Amino acid sequence: SVKLTLFSPLCLILILASSPVFAELPNPVLNTVFPPGGQAGTTLNVQISGSALDGLSQLRCVQPGIQFQKLQDDTFQVTIADTVPSGFYDVRAICGERISSPRTFFVSHRKQVVEHRSNNTVDSATDVSTNSVVSGRIEKAGDTDYFRFQAVSGERIIIECWAERIDSSLRAVLELFDANGQQLSVNRGYTRTDPLINFYVPADGN
Repeated sequence: SVKLTLFSPLCLILILASSPVFAELPNPVLNTVFPPGGQAGTTLNVQISGSALDGLSQLRCVQPGIQFQKLQDDTFQVTIADTVPSGFYDVRAICGERISSPRTFFVSHRKQVVEHRSNNTVDSATDVSTNSVVSGRIEKAGDTDYFRFQAVSGERIIIECWAERIDSSLRAVLELFDANGQQLSVNRGYTRTDPLINFYVPADGN
């Protein structure tokens, strides 16, 4: 009976340990959501990337006015109510009973522009306007994206890059040039590693 008493619990432990109920699945990781934000009162599509996203059924936001509808495995339609205040909101991937760590999603009431993918030269620059938000991404180290806007002499213009503050690993550099290619300003870090340019326009032009 002594041998039976010692052996039975051991068998029970082995059975439980090998049971699928106790098999641990890796935690889902939501690496990117692009565009990483949108304008209040609009609907847009976002593309996600991550790991261990098997069984992904939905993206869930802490703000009830931001709703995600799955279109494909990596694509969701986002509807942002016009009553959602500007700010940063956590988004998580739901995979069955598993839930990912949060990814930042930014909502603004300013006009939103998504860069076109071929804007890596001056001639192919994405046209943007002042008082707007631009979503872009760097494909590889050393990649350069160009944006062009019109400005009026004497205007104060602030150009700010949000990367570290929305969980991006990008260490960006902002450079500002006039239409003749003369550099007017450059910044490598203003809010921690995120750069900012604050300048007064010297003359009308792009």
